[in-house]
Amino acid sequence: MNWILFGFKGVGKTTFGRKLAKSLNRTFIDTDQIIEEASGLSPRDFTLQNGVEAFRGEESRVIENLWGDRLIISVGGGSVLRPKNVEKLLELGHMIHLTCPVMTLKQRLFKPPYPTFLDPNDLERSFEKIYEQRIQIYEKIASFALLNI
Repeated sequence: MNWILFGFKGVGKTTFGRKLAKSLNRTFIDTDQIIEEASGLSPRDFTLQNGVEAFRGEESRVIENLWGDRLIISVGGGSVLRPKNVEKLLELGHMIHLTCPVMTLKQRLFKPPYPTFLDPNDLERSFEKIYEQRIQIYEKIASFALLNI
């Protein structure tokens, strides 16, 4: 059985996922890393150059092609906004919502270069809007949640 780590940008999915995979002797897969290796662009730069929908399309393609067993898979925070991605991920394994205190997220995200989903002219409001939207989805699809401090 696979474990799929998801959650808001900045919670530590990649760092935690690598450590977890190493301690459990499992293979770690990071969908953002796959996109970066294929395109030569970080997820942020890919989104800035090609748009959020193009990035979500790449993310969906990567998720659709995931397979295997005993994997620790980290997916981007927005990947679960697409129901077909959620369906595929649920087929693959247990959905683990990785979270951390909101103040920690803000400390990590409220500095340049800002995530593409944040408005640099109104960080607080843009963060709250996206966070509230996503947290509702995260809570619905999670097998369980882990607090990563």
